[in-house]
Amino acid sequence: HNGVSSAPGIRGQAAQFSRAQAQHLESPDTSDLSMGNHGFTFAGWVNLNSKQGEEIILSKGSSDPRQFEYLLRYEGGTTDRFSFILGDGRTGISRVDAHGLGSPSTHTWYFIVAWYDPDAQKTFLQVNDKPIDSNSWAFGSHDGPGTTRFGDYSNDPKSPGSRLDGLLDEWGVWKKVLTARERSDLYNAGQ
Repeated sequence: HNGVSSAPGIRGQAAQFSRAQAQHLESPDTSDLSMGNHGFTFAGWVNLNSKQGEEIILSKGSSDPRQFEYLLRYEGGTTDRFSFILGDGRTGISRVDAHGLGSPSTHTWYFIVAWYDPDAQKTFLQVNDKPIDSNSWAFGSHDGPGTTRFGDYSNDPKSPGSRLDGLLDEWGVWKKVLTARERSDLYNAGQ
């Protein structure tokens, strides 16, 4: 939407998003992008051009936290971390902040892996093969009718400060929990 352009990425070209132009990539609701109470993993590279408030990387569901299916973002202010959120569709969310990395820099590539493991009943977030952060969560991801978006909130015209101003490259979605070796191989190969 609105002319997402490209720029050099980790491998070939990356998608380049402009906050001012409300650029994002979108897919309608499909069973492939609805996770439910199954193991799943999101992984890819992000490069922030700025750290202005909230920078949405990946979202599905409403901006109402209770209606999130999933949300991966950078949150500025005093948090100053990448974060991963799952919602149960009612009243609860699981949030994991990337304390293992700490404060990300602008104009730097970061490999982010976010996953839900129903056997461990936890959500996890790892950046650049650093220590893993986790949170207890037994509810999986709410399955609603929301679109999936890269670079903006799904189904919501949030303030322009929530849109991504940066680059995304080599993103993948797996309906399984990637092993430590698989996560490390993806990070080390730059894929």
